[in-house]
Amino acid sequence: MKTVEELQSEIEELKSGIEALTAKNKELITEKRKIQAKYQEIDVEQYSKLLDENEALKATLEKTQKQYKSETEKLSTELKQKDSYLQKTILEDGLSNELLKAGVDKKYLKASLALLKSEAKVAQGENGYKAVIGDKDLSEFIPEWIKTEGQIFTMKAPEATFTPNGGNPSGGVVGDKKYFDPNSPDFSLTKQAEIYKTNPELYKQLKGN
Repeated sequence: MKTVEELQSEIEELKSGIEALTAKNKELITEKRKIQAKYQEIDVEQYSKLLDENEALKATLEKTQKQYKSETEKLSTELKQKDSYLQKTILEDGLSNELLKAGVDKKYLKASLALLKSEAKVAQGENGYKAVIGDKDLSEFIPEWIKTEGQIFTMKAPEATFTPNGGNPSGGVVGDKKYFDPNSPDFSLTKQAEIYKTNPELYKQLKGN
């Protein structure tokens, strides 16, 4: 049988628990009243109107996003076309003009363009776009190139030495093939250009076309 002290202790614990639950209950009732008051302040008609406006804004946003995507793709295509045009106009025309001005024979213009076009690029200059090779304008690079590697394009072509059996007295297909092999220490664009000038058929054969 429990003593009076033990029973009093249990009663005190129960009393403390009841007080805690009562306090929590009052807290919940207060919070409930706050929530009810908050929702009572809401105008259902206004709330419905806001929902409709929100849906309309979402529809407008989706439409705008689709238009933006469409316009962006269109502009991207136009920019690519313009870039292609700039590349052709500025690079090819610029190279052609400077090469002819430097003394390249028209017969060898295509070959010289083929050699230099991959090295040239379009850059932004003070007065707009321009073609450059390395860090030099074409007007500066081409005259220097003509004095060295490009000199062959200003010379009169010697007689072709190609023979029907695929060889030639100056080294033949086998001997000249080394100028076309990127892995060969004798690889040379200048030699390729020389062969192209003197014998286009041999050039095609060596190039593998």
